[in-house]
Amino acid sequence: MRLSTIVVDLLYNAAMAGASLMLPAIGSMHRKLHRRTSVERALVARLRPADKRMPCIWAHAASMGELEQLVPILERLRSALPSVRIVVTCTSPSGLEHAQRLSTLIDDAAYLPVDTRANASMWMQRVAPDLVLIDRYDLWRNHVLAADKLGIPICVVNATAPSRASGFTASWLADTYRRCRWITAVTDDDANTLAAWLGTDVPVLPDTRADRVLDRIRATGSLLAAYRRTEGPTIVLGSSWREDESVVLRAMQTAGFKGRCIIVPHEPTEDALRSVEERVACTRWSMATPDTSGHLLVDSVGQLLGLYALADAAWVGGGFGVGVHSLAEPAAYGIPLACGPNIGSARDAAPLIKAEALTLCRTSDETAAWLRSVVCDVTERRRRGDAARDYIVGRTGSSDILVDRLLATITGALAH
Repeated sequence: MRLSTIVVDLLYNAAMAGASLMLPAIGSMHRKLHRRTSVERALVARLRPADKRMPCIWAHAASMGELEQLVPILERLRSALPSVRIVVTCTSPSGLEHAQRLSTLIDDAAYLPVDTRANASMWMQRVAPDLVLIDRYDLWRNHVLAADKLGIPICVVNATAPSRASGFTASWLADTYRRCRWITAVTDDDANTLAAWLGTDVPVLPDTRADRVLDRIRATGSLLAAYRRTEGPTIVLGSSWREDESVVLRAMQTAGFKGRCIIVPHEPTEDALRSVEERVACTRWSMATPDTSGHLLVDSVGQLLGLYALADAAWVGGGFGVGVHSLAEPAAYGIPLACGPNIGSARDAAPLIKAEALTLCRTSDETAAWLRSVVCDVTERRRRGDAARDYIVGRTGSSDILVDRLLATITGALAH
């Protein structure tokens, strides 16, 4: 191990030891962090003891979005190995809460303990995994070293290379990544960066979100089919924030839009709902029936994916602030999309724009032009919708490829 890596290890472990001591105190004053610190130890304590008669896969994802990428892989692994024990860890409350909702798929869920050497050793003894599966970039040094020391294969899928690593930090991260048995990257640039670190080729596969989206659409079916309208176009304004709502509602007036809008606030608090109701006449989803006419305002969470099935077009929120939300879900329904200009963190945005499936709108006037030229033009709407779906379908199949490789890896591990 290089001297620079040893030095960074010393600094890192000092920081992790400090974090382990300080997080509970900080958590008492920080609402989101308290969601973690108040239950972290209890969740680990409730983990069922390892049963070596069953193969065990430990899957880790940073947050809810990354865990969603792992779900199609875990579902296929469960189908191929019905007796496998699947333990999932996350680092964020949203990730853990989502893992707990997947109780029919996974066996245990917990927060990943703070990355100290002692915690990593404890975790390996408690879980005794036969394979470690990590999504994207969330490799924690001491847990990786502990697994590697025990000869447990570590596989990273949907990998993206760290963007700010340089100098000693890059060398230290490269040493961590070299402990992995294999890695697949989502873009050529990510693969090239990781290959330089590893000294070996890194294959590129489209990320598994496309598989997850299509799996969820098939599972959702047509439960809301009775709410579909044919007398005019329906727009779903999904994961919207106030500026999205303001821009789209003004554009509907400017364009003389005669269709229906289903507004799905990102956070349907009472304040957010009233803000919409002050600007447009609408019926709350909880009060609507299939016979309800006019615009709808969704006042509960967990509805958006199914509602896209009712849409002829979608505006995806977040593009005027935090960053545009998931474009893959509405695209998979084969409908044209629009959003605000903040698309920097959305990997699907640029290819969807290139395919003319996504329109960037910076003002209500540009949005009104999209309504007139795309949403209200059946031919153009279908052309752009087909392009959106073709993009998603063309990126499916990675989960099956990865599962084949994971099965070969765990079979080899169990044979030793």
